[in-house]
Amino acid sequence: MTVTKSNNPNLCIDHSNHSRKQKGFSLIELMIAIGVLSILAALGYSSYDKSVQKSNRRAAQADMQNLAQSLERGFILADAYSDLLSENKFTVNKNVQERYAFSMITDGTSYTITASPKGKQGGDPCGTLTLNERGATTPTQGSCWE
Repeated sequence: MTVTKSNNPNLCIDHSNHSRKQKGFSLIELMIAIGVLSILAALGYSSYDKSVQKSNRRAAQADMQNLAQSLERGFILADAYSDLLSENKFTVNKNVQERYAFSMITDGTSYTITASPKGKQGGDPCGTLTLNERGATTPTQGSCWE
């Protein structure tokens, strides 16, 4: 043990090894912190991904309902439903087109609009969405059309 005297007679400085404190984190502490952050990030990403899918689904449903309104307006004027998609009289939102493939079947007196997920949206648990002239929608399970 070495002791250094200072100009102050009441103060002695101890330079022994046992009084030195290590600063920083040990490798174990650092690994535990990284592990916890990794778990939190994985959970957060999963929740974020589900939220994005739900948002994309809502956008597709909005376009389906807009198309249905256009079809109903056309029915009032012509007393028949026409395929506005194949006639290029209705354009689906570009962002929605990247995530859903739209199609429509009509016989003049009824119609069914279908939006099939594609790309990253393909993992959506609701799957293919449909809407007909009576306002009936599929799928009916869960909160797909809430």
